[in-house]
Amino acid sequence: MKKKIAAVSITVLLTISSIFGCSSDNKQNDNENSNTTQDSTVSEKGSSSDLLDKSSNSAAAVTKITEEEYENEDFTRVLVSESGNDTSLTEDEVSILQSTNENTIYLKGDSVETSVQGTSIDNTILTISSPGSYIITGTLNDGQILVDCQETGTVELVFYNATISNSTNSPVFIKNCKKTLLVLAEDSVNSLSDASEYTYMDAENEEPSACLFSKDDLVICGGGSLTVNGNFNNGIASKDTLKITGGTIEVTAENNGIKGKDCLMIAGGSFTVTSKGDGLKSDNSDTSLGYVSISDGIFTIISEEDAIQAESMLKVTGGTFDITTGNGAGTVVTKGAMPDENFMTRDREKGWDFDNQSSGTEDTTSMKGIKAGTEMIISDGTFDVDSRDDAFHSNGTFHMTGGTMLISTGDDGIHADDTLTVTDGDINITQCYEGIESPDIVFEGGTVHVKASDDGINAAGGEVTSSGSQNKMGMMSNSTGTLTINNGYIYINASGDGLDSNGDLMINGGTVIVEGPTDNGNSAIDYEYEFEINGGYLLASGSAGMVESVSSASKQNSVTAFFGSSVNANGIFAVLDSKGEMIMAFTPSKVSQCFIFSSSELESGETYTIVTGGSCDGTSKDGLYTEGKYMDGTELESFTVNESVTTVGSGGMGQNMGGPGGMKNHGGRRDFNGDEMGIPENMKEPPEISEEAEQPKEMEMPENIQNKAENLNNKAEIA
Repeated sequence: MKKKIAAVSITVLLTISSIFGCSSDNKQNDNENSNTTQDSTVSEKGSSSDLLDKSSNSAAAVTKITEEEYENEDFTRVLVSESGNDTSLTEDEVSILQSTNENTIYLKGDSVETSVQGTSIDNTILTISSPGSYIITGTLNDGQILVDCQETGTVELVFYNATISNSTNSPVFIKNCKKTLLVLAEDSVNSLSDASEYTYMDAENEEPSACLFSKDDLVICGGGSLTVNGNFNNGIASKDTLKITGGTIEVTAENNGIKGKDCLMIAGGSFTVTSKGDGLKSDNSDTSLGYVSISDGIFTIISEEDAIQAESMLKVTGGTFDITTGNGAGTVVTKGAMPDENFMTRDREKGWDFDNQSSGTEDTTSMKGIKAGTEMIISDGTFDVDSRDDAFHSNGTFHMTGGTMLISTGDDGIHADDTLTVTDGDINITQCYEGIESPDIVFEGGTVHVKASDDGINAAGGEVTSSGSQNKMGMMSNSTGTLTINNGYIYINASGDGLDSNGDLMINGGTVIVEGPTDNGNSAIDYEYEFEINGGYLLASGSAGMVESVSSASKQNSVTAFFGSSVNANGIFAVLDSKGEMIMAFTPSKVSQCFIFSSSELESGETYTIVTGGSCDGTSKDGLYTEGKYMDGTELESFTVNESVTTVGSGGMGQNMGGPGGMKNHGGRRDFNGDEMGIPENMKEPPEISEEAEQPKEMEMPENIQNKAENLNNKAEIA
């Protein structure tokens, strides 16, 4: 049966804020990519216009990416027979290969024996120079399988309980071959181990530079196992295409675990990768290459840097992933607290928190879970990610149409520099600094749970700017963003802002529950220009100090209510209709001083009552009751819906300060009494300053504060 993935052409317009940072701590640089490093803007096949300088922050049209197809032979499975009587043991799509002297290479410890045509032996180096199928069995203590085939065709290396080590470089070096299949024979156990210091066979190009190294296309397939000990640099690496369709593969590497420079494609197999660099990787900076495509497989990846990294597109359509990077998430930074050393030494991308602060230093180590340079597509798969840096990060776009994510991270859960769209799937972020962040965020469906120490969902883009001695302190932003929720189920528990948009916020459908901060410096809902609710269901509760109500242009009614005194954690409050029937009840998990509620059940001209205390006999989901009977509450206040935006009670203190835009109107800012604020007549025009008047002096930072800031900068620059 012919198996393949359909060719996909993708053209996107994206913003590249930074090209992937590459650690200099590894013993050996990634030599098979020495001419196209992660920070390079020039490729062998392209020019400087292919990728933008990482400081430009302007858009670049990305070349179309057409994925390669899998061929029939890429899924080869072989049962090696020594007796010729094993046909009853075969499975579907598993062929019998009879082992004979005409096709078998025998590894004899300190020597190699074979009479196979197309091979030659020089001490313990076996050279294969012709296409064909070769069974390799036995143990070679210090030697090499060298493929140097000038003829067009496929070389099929069938590993049948083969163990090969090399004390000077690589045990398997595919130097020249149009295509090589490494077939792991059924039920076979195989292992490769290279030197800890290399004597290169090609010193000019520093090759080979991986335990299993190919300069041309390489396919790994079959039903056996392969253990790769990369003691010098990479574990498995191909300078062209690397495809893996089966096998049980365990890789330990001093640098990257598994790498296909042009592309890495995986359609099956079981993988355990432990690496001091990236786990899985493709990094050709030619914008039509450098992609990773995974359709199936079981993956356990423990990496000191990124677990899976693609220079361009990264697409996952299936598979199970257990990922740990940089020793895991650690202790996440709390909103308002000083970051720890690990947080400040990670490479930072753009966004409204620390992501875009400039330190004037080079990028530091990237420890992200899954990272793409231009586009990330997640349509299926199960992900358990414990990452020091962002769990999912795209320097371009992110699009999720399915799959299940369980995320714990020391930084963002999901981050995209351009646009982020969730159409379907299940996202559960149990620990993060910010949950979901991108300049433009759209929810078309799916289920989302976020617990964040700062913002839950943050639509922010552009630059964070600072000047003088206030660098990294008291920053202002020229960023913009849009957050649109058309459908789906979203629950946010945030210590910072729950939903935060540096531009417009719009809810047209779906269910949104927000438990915002308890401090008065943030709010459950924060936006810069307009917040419209035209459909769906919203319940947002939290502190009252920076409350922003809904914009009057909304097509669906809403109420913003202040309790006066707080509703304690695990208390309850509710909205009842004129008949005393419950419209909504909520049990917050932390102290709440106010709430914003919007639903199609809030009808114009009708009267409703807000109650606190009591109980509900219904079943709650994330603290929200939408069905059941509410009993024994204390009436707080009644209100009649006469406009799209209704305010009940009084509270709030800084309604003109919530958000990075300073004194903008924000569409619905409220005063202490909950009334919309206007601009006093005497403040509409700025006062004139006489030319003779003394000009204000630039305010300097107090010396003790300045010293603290300088010490902070010296200790760990924020990139």
